[in-house]
This record gives sequence, structure tokens and C-alpha cells, in this order.
Amino acid sequence: MPNISNKVGEDERRFMEDVGRLLAPWGVPPVAARLYGRLLLCPNSVGLDQITADLGIGKSSARMAARLLESSTLSRRHHAPGTKGALLLQSGEA
Repeated sequence: MPNISNKVGEDERRFMEDVGRLLAPWGVPPVAARLYGRLLLCPNSVGLDQITADLGIGKSSARMAARLLESSTLSRRHHAPGTKGALLLQSGEA
């Protein structure tokens, strides 16, 4: 699986779009599906700011998608020590 550092490359972006198309028939909103694809590519937790930059979406859309993934147990949320209100997500598979 590709390793994402700070920037999402073309292959990773294509993968996220493919995950979105794959999950659409099951009623998963496109933003949530792309976010899930992003989490699958990332070996570590990823913050909300990075998610918004990688997917080109607003923070409110990212939060709503993250909540949906969390409620479906596809991701886990946690806070980084020493940060206030930082939302970090991990794939539920890790």
C-alpha cells in the first residue's frame, strides 16, 4: 500500500476516488467514502486539517464524514496529547 507523507499523489487520489465509487452503491456519501480511502492509505493517524487539504473539502464536510465513518466503526477518533480539540482519525482496521 502506498505511504502518504504530506501530499497526496495522483495514484493515491485515484485510489480515493475508486473507493468512493465502490462504496456509493451501499449508500455511503462520496465525501465519507473518499475519506475512508484516504484513511486506508495512511499508516498513521491523520488530522482534520490534513484531511481537508488532501480531499479539497471544508472542515464541516470533513467532520460530518468523519462522524459517519466513526459511527459505522470504519474509523476511530482520538486526541493527540497536548492539543486542544484535535481530531485525529485512523482506519478501523489498525
